[in-house]
Amino acid sequence: MNRVFSIVLVFVLFALTGLRAQNSLSDSVYVLYEKYFEMVQVADALTGELAQRVDSVAGTMGADIEKVSKNYEYFNEVLKSNNKKISSISETQLFTNKTLVERNMARAVNSTEFVEAASTALNALDLTNQIFAYTDQITALNNPENTELGFSLGRRVNKILEEEIFQGRSRVNKVKKEKFLTVVDNILKNPITTSFMEGLPVVGSIKSIVDMVVNVSLQGGDIDVAEVTNMQRKLSDYVVYYQGLARALLQFEAKVNSIEVKTDALKLLLKNYVQDRIKTIYPETDLNVFELPLNDLLNDNYNYPKMQRDVGEIISRDYTDARGNIFYSLAVNDQRLRFPDFAVGQSRFITDEIEAITSEYEAALNSYQKTIEEVLNKSRVIGNDAKIDKKIEDLDIARVEVIEAIKRNINLPKIKKSYQSLVWESN
Repeated sequence: MNRVFSIVLVFVLFALTGLRAQNSLSDSVYVLYEKYFEMVQVADALTGELAQRVDSVAGTMGADIEKVSKNYEYFNEVLKSNNKKISSISETQLFTNKTLVERNMARAVNSTEFVEAASTALNALDLTNQIFAYTDQITALNNPENTELGFSLGRRVNKILEEEIFQGRSRVNKVKKEKFLTVVDNILKNPITTSFMEGLPVVGSIKSIVDMVVNVSLQGGDIDVAEVTNMQRKLSDYVVYYQGLARALLQFEAKVNSIEVKTDALKLLLKNYVQDRIKTIYPETDLNVFELPLNDLLNDNYNYPKMQRDVGEIISRDYTDARGNIFYSLAVNDQRLRFPDFAVGQSRFITDEIEAITSEYEAALNSYQKTIEEVLNKSRVIGNDAKIDKKIEDLDIARVEVIEAIKRNINLPKIKKSYQSLVWESN
């Protein structure tokens, strides 16, 4: 009697175990399988014992036997239910492993295209021919002999000196005009500048000429203070013009230098990104390889054909049987096939930074153009309006060409598309 009730109690416990398994679908499939097979083994043993007990107590414990039989049937139902759920979990787990492996494989291969696009973009941010074509046009305006705005500084200075200082005389205070103007011409062509004037050579030349006139005026009474003052006033318009050009260039160069610093830092980050990816899939790589320039790493160690071939070989060689079945549950743990989410985050950061740098470059060019236009408009008091308008128009066309060249060479849409291929989702 006690033995029968013990058996009944066992069935009840197994039934409860089954219910717990039913409510624990978050358990690992492997743990569920272990529980499942233990329950099957015990059930087989109890089935034989139950049959023997039923025969021995038949006719005397009908009510108890009926209860035991119902519990046994219930237990079998629980086992069948668990079997279905375990099978479902197993298929889900298999699909998850397959998804993870395929996602990592796709990321590993596609990341080579992202890196190539990003590297090309960062190299394109170096000063291109189009940028030189634009900035050289502005730099040319600093040449004292340039006549694009309708005047030559050398000829204008000689005219001012003639009008205000020499006034038709061949010499003043024993200084010959011919010799004096020759010195002035040499100063304009070969400016003598101090450290303070290094960025403003033409302005330094004008200052040197004014100092020469002052010194000559002190040697006698041929030049009075009013004449020197008038000369300085007329030359001041040219000083303002050349100072404006020089300051605009310095501001632009400062912005470009800042962009170059960011670009170099991003190149280093991109190289570290590539090194990490190489170390992952090729853990035995010689450390000397990582000293190679980024372009060499991409050409020899991290490119689309090589990565596609090598990733495929890992799967086919190590995780595929003779029938072509792939053991995703094993492959998912292969460290060589890892492509962590933080690497995708790095890709996003690089993409965003390239876009930001591109915008900064465009903003720097627009600001430079605006400043130069302001300088040229102020120079109308010394230049020709029509020629100044033409110069502003030509510079603006050159600016647009530079911006278009930068965008074309960087190809931000390609970078974004290659990045999106890393944000991989199964269908």
